[in-house]
Amino acid sequence: MVAITILCSDKEYANALMESLSEEFRTEARISVYTDPIKYNPQEVDDVYYVTAYEESDDWKGVIIPERTLFLAEIEQKSSNENVISKYSSVDLIKTRLIEMITSTGKAGVIRQESVEAKSSKAPKLIGFFSPVRRCSQTTLSLTMGNVISETNKVLFISFESFSPLWSHIESSKKKTMEDLLLITKESPEKFNLFFETVVYHGDFIDILPPIKSLHQILDVRAKDWVDLINQIKIKCDYDVIILDLSESIHGLVDLMGMCERIYTLTQEDYCAKAKLNEYETLLRNCEHDDIMFKTVKHRLPYIEEIPDGFRYQPFSVFAKYVREMIMGDGLYARLCVD
Repeated sequence: MVAITILCSDKEYANALMESLSEEFRTEARISVYTDPIKYNPQEVDDVYYVTAYEESDDWKGVIIPERTLFLAEIEQKSSNENVISKYSSVDLIKTRLIEMITSTGKAGVIRQESVEAKSSKAPKLIGFFSPVRRCSQTTLSLTMGNVISETNKVLFISFESFSPLWSHIESSKKKTMEDLLLITKESPEKFNLFFETVVYHGDFIDILPPIKSLHQILDVRAKDWVDLINQIKIKCDYDVIILDLSESIHGLVDLMGMCERIYTLTQEDYCAKAKLNEYETLLRNCEHDDIMFKTVKHRLPYIEEIPDGFRYQPFSVFAKYVREMIMGDGLYARLCVD
């Protein structure tokens, strides 16, 4: 068995790191936190392999630090010492260093070692969904497409709806939302990596950012803040594809669409739907956003009786097969396979 001990006076940081590592290691490690040096009393047991993540600070001077220790330092750059790492590194990197410390002493059998691949230098592809036409199954399509793409790519799903149905799918234990992540992006960007892991919901196939719950909170977010958030995710998180389920409720809608590689706009055949779509396209032309129109794919979903109820992905359903054929036919699948 492996026991990981976190020694850090910053309670918020220490608890966030514990929560993130708990999700990563699951049942493979026992993780404990000490934020008060007085209460720390190392008692090692022979059949337990101990690793310590230790914050270097004056608070912990005089405390006996175990031999196998990963030092969490207030640094931005990489350290030449392999046992020293920035405390704001990604959880993947911290986990990798901890595993390296375990396996380097012949304890590889103590823990299941998953391959933690280095983040690709390739920027993730953004795929947007937006339509001025309501009740056209935009969220159903975007979620299903995200799940289909996740068969070969790591996918993050972000909803910008003011009354998102995703909360019925996300575990009730998730207290933080995208609003908390926006605040960190603005006030403490150096903490983004770690804080992101405490917010994101890891589904069976795709990751989901818990959406903001109320309309007035969404309206308070500036266009620049949305753009900054997406850029932070692109730079610091390890995703191949990011799905944006967009809404006209947000500021900066056009800015976010401009960041997308492909935009899907769902349509209907009735007169009102066609009129709304025409007004939307006229607005884009008048504002000289021809680039958005160029990368937009208009699509009308046929009637499919067996669209799965709820959000549980069914890879062999008729609708999943339809979406799979859809992205093969419109060239999106080929673009995702390009290095």
